[in-house]
Amino acid sequence: MRSRWVGSLLLIAGLVLLGIALWVHHDSEGGLRSRAAAAVAAAREEAPAPVGPGTPVGPTQLSAPPAGASDRGGPDSEDGSANVVGPVDRDPPPLATAPSVVSGLVTIPSQGLEAVLRPSVSATDLDVGVGHYPGTARPGQEGNFAVAAHRGLVPDLDGLQAGDVISVESAGRVYTYTWVESFVVAPEDVWVLDPVADERVLTLTTCHPRYSNAQRLVARFELTGAAPA
Repeated sequence: MRSRWVGSLLLIAGLVLLGIALWVHHDSEGGLRSRAAAAVAAAREEAPAPVGPGTPVGPTQLSAPPAGASDRGGPDSEDGSANVVGPVDRDPPPLATAPSVVSGLVTIPSQGLEAVLRPSVSATDLDVGVGHYPGTARPGQEGNFAVAAHRGLVPDLDGLQAGDVISVESAGRVYTYTWVESFVVAPEDVWVLDPVADERVLTLTTCHPRYSNAQRLVARFELTGAAPA
């Protein structure tokens, strides 16, 4: 009888702790979205140019950067679609004239998200928006434009469908990327950040599964449109 009573108490205690954990996480997600919205509002005040039409999806960084590229790392803790805007830009600004720091606005309709594009995947940058992996391609450029976001900003990233897009406004242009595939990798699988020859892709990483940082969910998009902002 005593063991049954103790077991019941332990079960109740476990349920209470689970409820507290879920409540804290929910509050954390709400705070994350609030900070992201505030950052967008501040960016609009500083540069009130209109944001082009956009669509889909996010990530938290991978836990270990590839050799010789330590600036790609970031915190490894967890906390519909728009029309194509025009023909693919085959002649983006040369690197010599492109801004040295990537910034802008990211719109992911499938996630109900509009967020600032920050220049790194540091804890500070991911706390207010979507972060760019330094050393990867810039928006619109040939190669692998890799970004990360906390799962709280892209909670349904594992539910992407054909036609879902991400729009990125940066350096006076709006780039639209259309979803191609999604897959799950281990945190150490940093090969997903590797350059991609002869293609213009966007790679978005985030923690997986939701409420856990055990794995990384990776969503790949290809550039399908570009136009002046």
